[in-house]
Formats: sequence, C-alpha cells, structure tokens
Amino acid sequence: MKKIILFISFLLASSMIFAQSNDISKGEILVSFKKNASIENFIARLQSYDGSATELKLAESVATQMNLWSIVFNADNIDEEAFLNFVRRQNEVNIAQFNHILSKRNTVPNDSLLSKQWQWINTAQTAGTVDADVDADQAWDITKGGYTATGDTIVVAVVDDGIALNHPDLKANLWHNNYEIPNNGKDDDGNGYIDDYDGWNTTSNDDNVDNGSHGVNVAGMIGALGNNKTGITGINWTVKIMTIRPIKTDEKGVIAGYSYALSNRQLFEKTKGKKGAFVVVTNSSWGIDNGKPIDAPLWCNFYDTLGYYGILSCGATANNNVDIDVVGDLPTGCASDFMIAVTASDHKDIRDFSAKGLIGVDLAAPGDNIYTAAGAKGYTTTSGTSFASPLVAGVVALMYAAPCSNIAEMSHKNPADAALLIKKYLMEGVDKKANLATECVSGGRVNAYNSLKLLMDNCGSCPSPSNLSATNILIDKATLNFSVSDSAVTSVLEWKQKDSTAWKIVNKVVSPFILNNLKECTQYQFRVKSTCKDTMSAYSSIITFKTDGCCDAPLAFKATLKSENSVTFSWTKVAAAQNYQVRFRKSGTAKWIVFNATNPNIDTLTKCTLYEAQIRTVCTKDSTAYTPSITFKTSGCGACLDLKYCVCSASDNNNFEYIKKVELNTLTNTTLANNKGYNDFTTKAGKTTELSVSSSYNITLTPGYQSTAYNEYFKVWIDYNQDGIFDDGTEVAFDPDTTTTKAISGFVTIPPTAKIGSTRMRVAMRFGAFAPEFCSSATDFGFGEVEDYCVSIKTNFVPCAKTPTVKAVIAGLNTLKVNWTKVDSAIAYNIMYKKLGAPDSDFKIENSVVDSFVITKLKPCTDYEIQVRSICKSDFSAFTVSSVAKTDCTNAAQDLNIVSALKVMPNPFDQNFTLDFYNPEYQEVKIAILSTTGQVMFELPNQTFAAGQQRLNIEMNDYLPKGLYLLKLSNKRGMKIQKLVKQ
Repeated sequence: MKKIILFISFLLASSMIFAQSNDISKGEILVSFKKNASIENFIARLQSYDGSATELKLAESVATQMNLWSIVFNADNIDEEAFLNFVRRQNEVNIAQFNHILSKRNTVPNDSLLSKQWQWINTAQTAGTVDADVDADQAWDITKGGYTATGDTIVVAVVDDGIALNHPDLKANLWHNNYEIPNNGKDDDGNGYIDDYDGWNTTSNDDNVDNGSHGVNVAGMIGALGNNKTGITGINWTVKIMTIRPIKTDEKGVIAGYSYALSNRQLFEKTKGKKGAFVVVTNSSWGIDNGKPIDAPLWCNFYDTLGYYGILSCGATANNNVDIDVVGDLPTGCASDFMIAVTASDHKDIRDFSAKGLIGVDLAAPGDNIYTAAGAKGYTTTSGTSFASPLVAGVVALMYAAPCSNIAEMSHKNPADAALLIKKYLMEGVDKKANLATECVSGGRVNAYNSLKLLMDNCGSCPSPSNLSATNILIDKATLNFSVSDSAVTSVLEWKQKDSTAWKIVNKVVSPFILNNLKECTQYQFRVKSTCKDTMSAYSSIITFKTDGCCDAPLAFKATLKSENSVTFSWTKVAAAQNYQVRFRKSGTAKWIVFNATNPNIDTLTKCTLYEAQIRTVCTKDSTAYTPSITFKTSGCGACLDLKYCVCSASDNNNFEYIKKVELNTLTNTTLANNKGYNDFTTKAGKTTELSVSSSYNITLTPGYQSTAYNEYFKVWIDYNQDGIFDDGTEVAFDPDTTTTKAISGFVTIPPTAKIGSTRMRVAMRFGAFAPEFCSSATDFGFGEVEDYCVSIKTNFVPCAKTPTVKAVIAGLNTLKVNWTKVDSAIAYNIMYKKLGAPDSDFKIENSVVDSFVITKLKPCTDYEIQVRSICKSDFSAFTVSSVAKTDCTNAAQDLNIVSALKVMPNPFDQNFTLDFYNPEYQEVKIAILSTTGQVMFELPNQTFAAGQQRLNIEMNDYLPKGLYLLKLSNKRGMKIQKLVKQ
C-alpha cells in the first residue's frame, strides 16, 4: 500500500539533485512559501546568483491553500538545477520544484469503430469475453447516480482540455456555478474566482471551458446522460461534471485546477451546502511518462491536501507496457492513499498496451476500444488509460450516490475517512484476474456492482430511502421520487404543508408517487422510510417543494439592446400571470414610463444614455411589487465605448511595478498599485481629453514601484480610424524605443486622417527590454500594467458657442433655480421650460446674462422640463438635453387636511409598519412613499375609505434601502405628508 505523505511535512534536503529533461517549463520554479514569509524580500534578494543576473520575477499564485507561487527567471544566464537547489535553501521556502510539462494519455490509435459500450455490459458483442465488464446493469439496480442519500448533488471535477457545453448527451449533466452571476465582473459566491459560471480556465482566469476534445471523451465515461433515448450513457446516469481547463498543460495549471475544485468543496462544507460544490473525486487523464515523484513533491502532496477534505483523485497511468515501479510515472506514482492509479484493460480483461506496477498501480478498468462522447455532438471509439481513469472516477461518484445515509453523513463529519472507505470498497470489489495479480495492487479489474454491494452490506440492514426529489410540480399536484435498497419490502410516505405540525401518512408507496389535491402556491414537505423484513429504517431527509400558481414577480429580467434607440426585454414566465407591466426611465430622473408588456420592445430611447427598468406581474386578483431595477446603456457613445476592444492585461499582481501617472494635454491620472494588471478609465469622470487633428501634445508617463525600481517599457496606441482594433503601425501614438525607471516624456501627434469622435487610447507598461503588445494575456505579458482611456478627436474649427451643461436645479415651492456651466464665448443664455409632458408649444423662454436663473410663478409639487443654450454675438448653441425637476411639495400651505391624526408605528421601521389616521369622510385616498427628491419609491393602488378611524398594515420587507423618506396621503383636493425612516 502507498504511504500517506502529510502536506508540507518536511523540507527537501538541500543536496537533492535529480535529472531534468524537456518535461520542465524552462526558467520556471514552483515554490511553496512558509506562512508569513516576505515574498517581496525573497524576490529582491535573489536578483543575482553566482555573479549573474537572475531577472527573478513573481509570476502568479497557483494554489492559495499551499501558499504556492510560480517564479520565473532567465535560464539562459544561470544553471537551472543549481539555482533550484539554491532556492530550496532559502529560509522563506517550504518546498520548491520545477514546473513539469504534461502530455495527454490517449496516444494508442483507435481500433475499429464499435456501436455499443461493452465496458458496461459485455455479452461478447465485440468478440470479447462475456462479463469482462463492470456489471453496470446490476450497479444501476442500486443507484443511477446524482445525489447522496442525504440529498447532496455529487460533482466530479475533470481537469482536461475543456468540454462541449451543448453536447446533447452531456449538457444536462454539466456543473454550473449557480451562485455566480455570469460576466458581471464580480466574485458573487465568494469562492475566490470571478465569473466562474461554466467552470474554470486556469490559463485565461475565466470560465472559457468550451470547445474541448479529449475532455469530451473523458466526460462521456463519467456522466453521459442515461435513459434519455439519445446516444450513450456514462456509468452515472445523472451526475454533475465540473470542467477545469488548463489550456497550457503544465504542472502549474494542473495544481491551480485542483485548487479550484478544492476551493468549491471547502465553500460547500463551510456554507453547509448553500454555495460551492460537493466535489468527491477529480480525474486526470494525462501525465509524464517516466516522471519521478521525488521531482514533484508539491504536485504529489496536493493529493493528500485534496484527500483531507474528502476528495479522491483518479489518474491515468502511462500508455506504455512498462513497470512504473521501475521507470516512474506522474501523477500515478505519487505516494498518496487518496490517489487511485488506473491502468487499462480490454474486452477480454487483458492489459497489454498500458503500464503496470504492483506498488504504483491500484487497479485496471476498461480502456481499449471504448465508445464515448466526442466533438460538439457526436461519438467515437478510442483507446487509452485516459478513458479507464474517468470510468473509475465515475464509479467513485456512483458509490457516493448509494442509498446509504451512513456514508453520506460521514462525508461531511469525517471527509477523509469517508474517501478512504470508498477507496477500500473500490479496491476490494474488483473482479480478481490471474493475469492482473502481479500487475496491480488490487489484482483485478473494477466492478461497480461489487463495490456498491460491499458498501451497502456495511451500511446497515435497512438503510433509509435516498435520491428524494419533487418533479412535475403543478398547481394542484406533484410527482415524488425516491430510491430504496434491495432490502426494502415496502415504503411509507409522510407529507404535510410546511407550516403544519401534523404529518399525513401513505403506506405502501412506490416511486414515482403522484401527490394530488394540493393547494396552489403552497409549500409542502415529504419524507420516506423503508420497511424491511425484520426492521424499519429511519426517515429520509425532508424535501420541501412549492406548488405553482403564485403571483410572483418575474425572474431573470433582462434588457437586450437592438440599436442605439431600441431595446427588448425578456423574463421568465409566471404561471399565474395575466399580464406584465414594465416601467423604465433615464437613470437619475424621477418620471417612470409604464407600459403593458404584450410587446416587450421599446424603440424611442436616446442614444448613449443610461436607463433603469423594472417589471411586475399582474395577476387576476392583485399585482406584485416591481422588481429591483436593472440598468442598461444605449449605444451611440462613440467608438471608445460602443466597440469591443481586445483584452490586454499584465500579471494580476502589479504591486512590484505599475503605471503611476499618465499626463496628456488636459488629462492627468495618478494611481497607486491595486493588484490589477488592467485598469479601465474609459467611463471615469475627468479621465479624458480632447485632441485636434494635425496637432501635437506633450505626453509624460511615470512608472511606480513598491520598492525596487525596475526597467520599464512604455507604449501608447490610439484607435484613430475607430474600427475597434489597434494597428501596431499606424496607430502607435507614442513609443520611446527605450526602457526607463522614471518619468519619460515625448509628443503625441494626431494625424490629419484621424476620424472625428470619441475613441480608445491604450497605455501599456511592461517590465523588461521588450515593447508591450496591445493584446496579450497576463501570462504572456508578464509584470507591469495596462490602462485604457477615452479621448475625443476633433477638428481645428472652433464654433461660436458651445452648449452649456446644467449643473444643478434647486427646487422651491413655486420656483426652480437653474445653474449651468459658464461658456466663455457666450454673451447671454436662453432658459426654456414647460410642464413635463406638455406639448413643445408650451415652452416658455427666459434670458440671463449670468450662469444661473430663477424660474418663478410655478405650481407646487409639479415636474418641469428645462433646457439651456448659449448665445454669442453671431451664433447660438444647441439646447441642452432636458433636465427634469420637481417643485417642492412639503410647504404647510399645501398640506391640506384631507385626513388627521396621522401616525406611523414604528418609526423608524425595519421591515413593516402600521399606518393610523382619522378619515373625516367617505373618500378615495392614494398612499405612496417618496424619496426626499420626490421620486415615487412605493405606492399602493387607490383605496376608498369609510369615515372614521383607519388602520393599515404596510409590508415593505427589503424593498426600500435604509434612509429618510416621505409618506404621502393624497387625493384630488390635497395631500398629507409625514417623514418616514427606514432603518
């Protein structure tokens, strides 16, 4: 048996020397630093070795759990092996090793195509040996996979070259991080990764995992969807496959991939299943032929780290008929009890093209002429240990789905023990074969049924039902599903409304069971227990579900831009809805535009404008509150913001060096280090400038450092033709053709052919003697920083006057004071105003010779539309875009006594409050909550009240943010205002 090596339990001896070959990444070392080590001091101290410059840099974090980093150096200047041993002797270092290059293990050519999967049920259909299979049909009698006995969704992490997200036989079983909002630039679930919805790409640091090849073959073995009348099935009919894609297939990427799987399992346990993923096993169908575990202590030790948290790891051994105990192999030679090393057998249980090892190889699994998923939607026959390993990983996942609450509970209380117990039953359940007795530890080929039976035999005589779910949920009924063990004679179902304390009992139920006569929009619970021959199981976990028919607000409300003036809305449908109402407005304005969403399209928008929109459901009896606002911005802002420019970033950790200041014409931007390799200033106020064609401007770029000043190369591009692409010839605005450690200056000359309008400027600073590129990943770019700005290209023509900008409108009861920016060439200004919604013929025009004006004789509590323009000696500007402002509503003269004795309890309130008032007569009263600027935040439908004392309970829940509001009661004759505080 293999011996467990506790993670970072020793330091490698400084004298350890081993041979390196082409399987390492040149000039790169992986270092696990000690806790609280000063990595910055380490890098600064090792800038030279043996009299030569190392050019040592900190490249990237690989695994936070191990404080593991990649460092890079100039391998042409110094001896790599000698420098590695020197690094190992430093006080800050726990373990250091080279970063090894890996290769996939499906190198054996295909034999003839097969139309059936003999590995599950072998009837000699391929001229093989009957029953030289994993007894999948008998295993499926116990479980078909998917969930543990206590309801946890089982996840298998596949570290490979990606997946086909829309493969018809895989997409339903692919894991998605449903706690992450895709593409919003945030780490919504707090697992340490941003926008990891489809999985994780350790090279590009995003969830770009589509268009895989080898990984599709692998995933088909684990979890091609079963019983769906399509294609093939995996060993699990249902399971969740987490896709982890290291495009650059090296040791660093693989460990980073394992770290992603581990982070999600840790989050799952920390949040008790509310976030993260219940990862039980990883699969690695690649490795290094003849690789020595002693050369890769960090890699090997990480399997123990995974195992500590309950994750087993399956590895495909070499596709060579060698003894890995003699020649070595990575990762299957790693001495960890949590590593399951798999070799491949054929349809006659013969191992001939794959590796053996009485110490290093655990068991065999079918891997020759395997029929599995391939491409975007197809299938193929292929061979290799690459497909034997995921078969075993799939069996591990299937075992976790056994209807045995004991193993399910142990996986959380003692995860490492549960993982080792699963491996024990996996090894003991193999079909022993004479030819394998001296070739692997178990002496046999995996058998899913045998291993499941061993688990169940040790689970108890009458285990609880598992795999509980409620499906096909309608207004008045639902289908209840569950699985029972072979020892169960019959089952007892208990169900109730969630708020009830009394369970209703149904005896002798069989899954699936249809529960009828339910109430609409009501939460129910059910549980099941098994009755065996001599005893009865405990009840299963309780499953809660809700019947349809609720008047719920729509979900997934989304705006999709169609043009610079139009948008279409979409949302998930609500069964009880009679209609939907959408309202939208320009962001920052008070007036909502409401429409019934029979046609969810709007084509009257203003270009380059930020809008917000909300939606509510209209049902037969009532309506929901409006949803929280979504925002969208129309196009038409110019090339800088409308076009999609290529992504360019330096290393994420730019603490060592960064762009400290950019100065061009009127643009000055000073920043500090912020751990980002890319910073976007295109939408930041004041971070822009105007540049005229055929004109030259001074530019000064200043680097910043945390400690040591490094040589930096600056380069600037401007997209002069506004096509969304930086041309490295005609659009290089500044290239000093040298490096610097301090501020560097020059000139930017705008060519006469530059297109007029807003366009993108990119400033890049890169460590070293080579000029940065305008589009490159953090890995290729290295250290430094990239910044983007919007600049406005204009002609040399100076108009007589330009349009002012309205700065503020100050409201009074009958007045509005308008302030705007001063225009130097203006001799006067026109102020034009009218009631909001009135025809343009109602506009009134006033004049002012200064940059402010008070509009008088206005109606209280009324919205007005205001525009301003400049007047010069011979010309005038265009009017500003309308500003909307509302006169004051809170003057006591207008606070007419439509009601009296108005009281709010409590005030301040948290979620809900009670409204008491005396109504002097039978009348209709409208109740609304306003912001302090007069914006309607919440309103109730008009209600008619009888004369006398009235009491209303108003439920706000979390609809309003904390703050000061105005409670307004009104009718045609007047209003009553009361201050309201949400705490």
